[in-house]
Amino acid sequence: MSNNQTDQLVARLWSAKTDYNQILAAVADIQKTLSSREHAIPAAVYQAMIEGLLQDAQAVQAEITHLESQLPKPLNSPKT
Repeated sequence: MSNNQTDQLVARLWSAKTDYNQILAAVADIQKTLSSREHAIPAAVYQAMIEGLLQDAQAVQAEITHLESQLPKPLNSPKT
């Protein structure tokens, strides 16, 4: 794998991890709103939003796993 290909893969991986973190933050915000009891939208709508976001998170996690598996060995070793 060339350096350019590795750089592109790392950039895609970074982007996917950023997306994943943003999805989880959105879920946390919705859960916070839902627990505040001061929401105008029915709880079932919030629950549906959370479920949709969690499905998105699973898809992004699968992409992250796939991208990590394609990195050259020294780059895909777990960080401690």
